[in-house]
Amino acid sequence: MPEQTLLFYEDIMDAIIKMVNGNPKGLSIKQIAMDLWPSRNPDTARAAFSRALNEENNDVNLNPPELVKTMHITSRPEDIIYFLCDEFGFERPARKDKSTFEREVKGQVRDIQERIGAVLQELKRMETGK
Repeated sequence: MPEQTLLFYEDIMDAIIKMVNGNPKGLSIKQIAMDLWPSRNPDTARAAFSRALNEENNDVNLNPPELVKTMHITSRPEDIIYFLCDEFGFERPARKDKSTFEREVKGQVRDIQERIGAVLQELKRMETGK
């Protein structure tokens, strides 16, 4: 079943909660919290993460690196990205598929190899004086 793109988010907390609850891996809040803070006791991590997701509690907040890590853990970064695009007036980007990304990287590597070859040829000409 295709994933439904949300038309809007009420605020950043709405986007974070939708990212966590809609993660395609089906991870629980406890599993996400344990991945986010592996050195913490699992129950402590879950409690802290739950408090961070609750707008009524201001004592625990995700800092930017923790938010990015949560985006990686949940494999659903688009909720945050789309919220930020909407908030600041940018177009929502299309997600690259793996084959497109691989093709772009291979093209860049090929371009770099060609440039290196041209530089080496120029160096060889300079050394031989031709």
